[in-house]
This record gives sequence, C-alpha cells and structure tokens, in this order.
Amino acid sequence: MNYICLIAFLLTGFLAFQNFKNSYIEYRLAKTEGIKVSAEVINVPDFCQRRNNRIDVKFDGREYSIVISNKNCVDGVYSRGDMVDMIYVSRFDYLFFQKATAGFNYIVSISFFILPLVCLVTSLKKRNKKWKN
Repeated sequence: MNYICLIAFLLTGFLAFQNFKNSYIEYRLAKTEGIKVSAEVINVPDFCQRRNNRIDVKFDGREYSIVISNKNCVDGVYSRGDMVDMIYVSRFDYLFFQKATAGFNYIVSISFFILPLVCLVTSLKKRNKKWKN
C-alpha cells in the first residue's frame, strides 16, 4: 500500500509541476515579460476533435502550434490568413492566447502542487508514530 501511495505522490507531483510551470508562464511571466503580438493563422484543423484542436500560427518567421477549444474549432472562429492577438514570452519562446482564467489556473496549480506534499508529510508522521510505539 505504501508503494502505491508513493507512486501516486510522484505522479501527482509531476503532473502538478507541469501544470504549475505552464500556469506560471501564462500568468506571472505574461504580466512581466509578455508582449502583445499579432500572429498569422497558417493552418486550421480540417476535422474538429473533442479536445486538443490546434491551429498553426506564424510569428516572427517561426511557426507555433496553439491549442484552441472545441467550440472555437466547430464554430470556425479561425481561418487561414487571419491575424490573431497573442502574448509572446521570449525567454521561453512561448506564444499563447491571453486567458481570462490564467490567475485562477495559477492558484489551482499551486494547490495541486502542495496537496500531494501535505499528504506525504501526513503519512510519514503516522508511520513514525507506529515505529515509536
């Protein structure tokens, strides 16, 4: 049982860290280092999937693949040749849409990062009490 908890802790911690990193870039760095840019849509999906629909955009001579929502894909919000407003963080060469929920996602990612740590500390304390008795 302890091995399952350890594996769950490591997996949850890894996923939380990845989410935290993305949220950090999209929230904190967008405010301090991000610049608003216009990028040209060069490719849109032919068929929309339930999730992970992507458009390809070109900015400053480089191509980026950007995730769009299923609704935006089905509604045909983006077309080839459209110019879209985005945020660019040069330190990470990261281009993304400004999200209204970025601050909320940042806070949630911090809590998901801390929660497995609290569970691990709690289980270790219980284990130490068993060994002392």
